[in-house]
Amino acid sequence: MKAELVEPAVELGTILLYALLSSLLTVGGLLSELSAVGRFSTGEVGIGVWLLFMGVVGIYAGVVLVGRDIVWQRLTETVA
Repeated sequence: MKAELVEPAVELGTILLYALLSSLLTVGGLLSELSAVGRFSTGEVGIGVWLLFMGVVGIYAGVVLVGRDIVWQRLTETVA
């Protein structure tokens, strides 16, 4: 009986870890975007563009690559 509970618990743990990773990447991307706006307003265009690009990469990685492709797929497989 104990062995029957281990596999779903591990699966739930991995889903939660991937959801945490997705959240961290998305928040990091949003903070980078906010920092880019601040850099643009002070006239530091080069750093602002780089932060803007890194923000887009972070948001894309968090929402699409991890959130949609991993977390959502595992959730639908687990529920179904």
